[in-house]
Amino acid sequence: MWHLHPSQAEIDDALAAALIVCGCPYLFRIVAPSRRLLEASLSICPWHAMACPQRLVPLLCWRVMNILDENIIASQRQRLRSWRIRVRQSGVDIARKGLQDEEILPFLHLLRRPTFFTRDRGFYRREVCHRQYGIVCLEVAPEEVAIFVRRVLRHPRLHTQAKRLGTVVRASHRGLRLWRLHAQEGVVVL
Repeated sequence: MWHLHPSQAEIDDALAAALIVCGCPYLFRIVAPSRRLLEASLSICPWHAMACPQRLVPLLCWRVMNILDENIIASQRQRLRSWRIRVRQSGVDIARKGLQDEEILPFLHLLRRPTFFTRDRGFYRREVCHRQYGIVCLEVAPEEVAIFVRRVLRHPRLHTQAKRLGTVVRASHRGLRLWRLHAQEGVVVL
């Protein structure tokens, strides 16, 4: 195996950055610029064995992509799974542990229509709206996260993946407030 620079592999910078964020600075056996061919061509990095982009390959094809930030406690993730809500947690199931906030958005661009749930208030900004993903900022106690994730996923204005894309939502005990893509002001939903 040989090391390829992203420009030699003919892939765009955002995709290369997302692959590097996933845990490995080396890109191996990249044979084409196409995302599907790229998925098939990734292999295990001998220097990082288990923490490599091969963890990402199955994620590109998932039908429902609900991503929990690593600041959400394990008991809440388990509770969501017990309710049969499909979730993956950053630093546990995907990506590497310690992913910085500025690295999360390029990572979301790589995934297929994800909804990212976080307790980090810094993500509730109009500037982060994008048509390829949705972000939900939860302003609740750590022990209430699962309940609010379920409420957001069942809310009539957000109950489908298509309705969550291009939206940044702030969920709290007072209700929902959201930014939509290209909107001039936020919308309050009770």
